[in-house]
Amino acid sequence: MATTNLTAFTGGFSILSPDYIICDGRFGRGLQLAPCEAIVERLSSGSSPIEYEVGPVSRGPHSLPFEENDGECKITIEVAGPKLPAMYRAPPSSLKALAAQVVNRCINAHRGDGGFGTFEIKNSVSYVVNPEIDLEEPFRKTFFPLMPVAALLSKSHAKGVTLSLTTAASTAFLTVSLTNIHLSIPEPGNFNPTVAQTLGDEVRDVVHRYVGEAHRKLAVRNGWFRARASQMRTGGRTTPWWGRGLEDKRQAASESLEPTAIQTATTGPSSVIIAL
Repeated sequence: MATTNLTAFTGGFSILSPDYIICDGRFGRGLQLAPCEAIVERLSSGSSPIEYEVGPVSRGPHSLPFEENDGECKITIEVAGPKLPAMYRAPPSSLKALAAQVVNRCINAHRGDGGFGTFEIKNSVSYVVNPEIDLEEPFRKTFFPLMPVAALLSKSHAKGVTLSLTTAASTAFLTVSLTNIHLSIPEPGNFNPTVAQTLGDEVRDVVHRYVGEAHRKLAVRNGWFRARASQMRTGGRTTPWWGRGLEDKRQAASESLEPTAIQTATTGPSSVIIAL
C-alpha cells in the first residue's frame, strides 16, 4: 500500500514513551487505506496549540469528542480521564500526525486492523507516579489510611470495593481511534486495559527510587493498577481505569451494569502494542 500522503502528514512527529499506539482487530478489520487516509487529509492542521471545547457530544472540528467518517472507516478523537477540563489545548497538526501514524501502522503493518493511539498520557503518568499526591480514596472524599497491600489486592477484585483515584482535570489526555464505521469502541483512554497497564508500568518503574512510606504507597498503587487492568476489557464501557468511588459522577449511571465476575480479556491475542 502507498503511504506517501501519510508520511507527509507525520513529518518529524514521533510517538514518545509513555504514549503508544496499539493495533487490535477488535477495533475493526479489513479497513482500507484510501478512505482512512482521506479522513486524515481533512483533519485540521497548524503547529500552534488551539483550544478544543470539551463536551458530551461533538459540536464541530474544534470540539471534543470529534469523529469523521469516510466509507467504512471512522477516526475519533476523545479526551480521557476521570475529570475533564472545559477546554483542552493541543496543536492540530500533532493530532493529525498521530491519526496518520495510527492509520499507517495499523492498516499497513497489520493488514487493515483498527486501533488507537494516546497523546500526552504523560499528564496522567506524572500524577500517578508522585507519592506525595494522595490518590487513594476507597469509600468517600475523606482520605483514609492506605490498606495493606494484601488486603487491597484481595478487596480490589470484589464488586463495589475498588480503589478510587482522585485526579485533577490537568491530568486528562487524548486518544485517536481508528475503527470500522459500524463499531462503537467507547473511550479507549478510559476503558481499554492497556491504559491501566501502562500507568501500572510507569508506577512500577519508579518504586525503587523511594523508601519507607513513599515506597509502600507506590507499591500498593502499582498492585492496584494490575488488578484493575484484569477487570477491564477491550470494548467494555463500565470499568474505567480509575475505579468506582462515590465521588465518580461519570460512572454513577452505569453502576448497575458492572459485572460481578472479573473480566480477564485485556489486549488479547490479536492486539499488538507498537510503541511504549
